Amino acid sequence: SVTARAGLARSRCRSPLVEDHLGDAHPLDRVHRLELDVAVLVAEVVRRLTAHARPLIAVERGHGRIDLGAPGVGLGALLGAALVAQRAVGRDVAEARREQADPRYYGYAEAVLGPWWATAERWPEVLLLRATLHQNRHDFQAALADLSQVLKRQPRNAQAWLTRSVILAVLGQPRAAWADCQPLLRLSSRLLAATCMGNALSLAGEGTRAYELVHQVWSTRVQSNTEEQQWALTLLAEIALRQDRPERAEQHFLAALALPQRDIYLLGSYADFLLQQGRFQEVQSLLASDSRADALLLRLALAEQHLNPVRAAQLADAFEARLRALQRRGENSHLGDSARFLLELRQQPAEALRLAQANWAQQHDPASAYLVLAAAIAANEPQACRPVQRWLQRTGLRDARLQALLAKLPTVTG
Repeated sequence: SVTARAGLARSRCRSPLVEDHLGDAHPLDRVHRLELDVAVLVAEVVRRLTAHARPLIAVERGHGRIDLGAPGVGLGALLGAALVAQRAVGRDVAEARREQADPRYYGYAEAVLGPWWATAERWPEVLLLRATLHQNRHDFQAALADLSQVLKRQPRNAQAWLTRSVILAVLGQPRAAWADCQPLLRLSSRLLAATCMGNALSLAGEGTRAYELVHQVWSTRVQSNTEEQQWALTLLAEIALRQDRPERAEQHFLAALALPQRDIYLLGSYADFLLQQGRFQEVQSLLASDSRADALLLRLALAEQHLNPVRAAQLADAFEARLRALQRRGENSHLGDSARFLLELRQQPAEALRLAQANWAQQHDPASAYLVLAAAIAANEPQACRPVQRWLQRTGLRDARLQALLAKLPTVTG
């Protein structure tokens, strides 16, 4: 989810060369064409280095052909074009993963960008992509280090400021996250800046102020893109839920879903809302043809528990197989979903608590807090709730769902 939230400024940060190269095609439609471009460009660079001969090839590009034999195309231009194409492949794969939520795409992006890792410090765009990959793997400190390097080189890079703010918010540092939103006031749309600030404020005990800020800017219909509008509406829905206003939350969820953009985080959040309301058939309808994402498969299985136990068992087995595949690849970004799977589908609260605590060690946010509290209560280990209680006291965060769980603690025995 944190990765999805951090991709919003990228349409404002692409260089003209990359934009011209990519055109308007869908990411998955462009990957193989870009790979061919990369191969041809790099091969031509090598050929020039070894033969000094005039090239006789042309490379197909987004809006035409570039004649690499033209007098004005030198070795430096070729190297630059190869880097742009290589980065474009990595960016496309990463963007496709954000839409499809398949971790294999990020592994593919790493492989494509691998040749540039050793010299990444020279290329801010590569650093930014590498930060996104670190973020996806929940290696947040490495991501922050890369983002700091980007901002030293490009202090006006809106995507870097936004991504760093989102990561700091997830790490339980809402004040620092707020500070990183300030440059967006002059570098991005008003809605993106307001949503960034609202996200930080909502985690710092200022939910009402956050809601009013984002809603006010949203209501003015300022210029913004679909992703920015979707994030703003999703955040408004989440804040409303924390304030125990489910009707208002659903209005925002439905408005976000009506936008022409598929968003895994939004689908998961709305599915969670429906699950909480006991509206299992609506979850089934929402996700029946949209379960390629691991998080959505989990939520569909949770709904099917109440509708079709046989189907729920099949989905649970499929989800468990995906978890094993992630574990074999050394992924550690699935701890939260793993904990929820064990708690709600396998009824193994002790093991769920262990994973929820490991997830909490990585990130501090309301969803992670809920997992710790729910697993601790189910496992009859109320002392495990203390880190979350201290976090709530420190940040001042108010969340109706968390408060409902905390109210159960005095009844836990032992």
